[in-house]
Amino acid sequence: MNLVMLGDFSGRNVGHNVLLRALAHQLGRLGPERILVPTLRPGALSRVVEDLDRVRLLGVAPWHGALKFRSLTLRRAVAAADLLLLVDNQLHDKGLGNPLRNSMGALLGLTRLAAARGIPRVYLHGSVGPLGGPRARRRAARLARSLDHVLLRDLAALRSFEALAPGHGARVTADAGFDPAPGLTPSAGPEGDAIAVNLGAHTLTGGGPGRTAESWAATLRSVGEARDRPLVLVVTHPRDRPAAEALLQHLPAGRAALHAPSAEDFLETAPALLARTACALGDRYHELVMFAAAGVPVVGLSGGDKVESLFEMLGQPGLVVDSSGEAARDGLAGRIERAIEGRTGLRARVAGLRAAVIGGVESLGAR
Repeated sequence: MNLVMLGDFSGRNVGHNVLLRALAHQLGRLGPERILVPTLRPGALSRVVEDLDRVRLLGVAPWHGALKFRSLTLRRAVAAADLLLLVDNQLHDKGLGNPLRNSMGALLGLTRLAAARGIPRVYLHGSVGPLGGPRARRRAARLARSLDHVLLRDLAALRSFEALAPGHGARVTADAGFDPAPGLTPSAGPEGDAIAVNLGAHTLTGGGPGRTAESWAATLRSVGEARDRPLVLVVTHPRDRPAAEALLQHLPAGRAALHAPSAEDFLETAPALLARTACALGDRYHELVMFAAAGVPVVGLSGGDKVESLFEMLGQPGLVVDSSGEAARDGLAGRIERAIEGRTGLRARVAGLRAAVIGGVESLGAR
């Protein structure tokens, strides 16, 4: 069996690297000979998958003679595949009109090619949105209807998908990261003591009241001092590092540290980070999933629907804070302690989500 898996994998985004390894781990249960992964940066991504024998990378940058998924080599690979997979979020309006950022048009061409050859087209643990304008919604609806098996990562994605393609038979599994690759599973050791803080630059410096290094430092100092816990600022995207370094300058020396390996090296350091973390505070979806899947309690910071939908799946909607409001952030210390006290319940919920992910992948083998 040959699989082609289409997602946004560059090797530079830790969350997407975690997701890729999780998907490769899950799809391995189907016994494929090859999982072909197109990427704009095969050199960087090769370090992430170098131990995964089934994974093959295909360069699709302009210097490879392609415009991401607009690639003659990729079309030939899809035509010869046994299964075409679209993963993560491919139904959105970001970068509409730029084929290197938004792939809905190219993906529609590939799904139609696969359909003409009788190849199943699967949206695996996917998401939907944002979709603001009518042009984006029309294009997303056409792509949605070209898929013949749709498994979504959360209830918010299901509601959005059903608005695009009513009656199409989509169902919810969970995010692929809830069935992680070996090394990111729950630790049997003692509970860690640190608070991991994984915030994007858009949250730390995105403008508006309270979005400065000084104001965030004041918030985080109160969080750490509440139970005398050290802070670890976790950087998972290159553009977040300057904001994290600026924040570190305003935190007490010896009580805060920076964890910022390269995206390619992050997975090697992740088990030790997960083991020392009592609770993770973050605004990045896949990173929050990584912590939760390892049994680490999580608290979300959000300015939109993405993080809220994750905590809806975790059964913990009360552990999300509006990142733009200083008053809301004043309650972070209490939410963190509530999350830590609910660790056992979280692990039980995550076990159910992992089973849903596995069941979704196994359903593909029956097709």
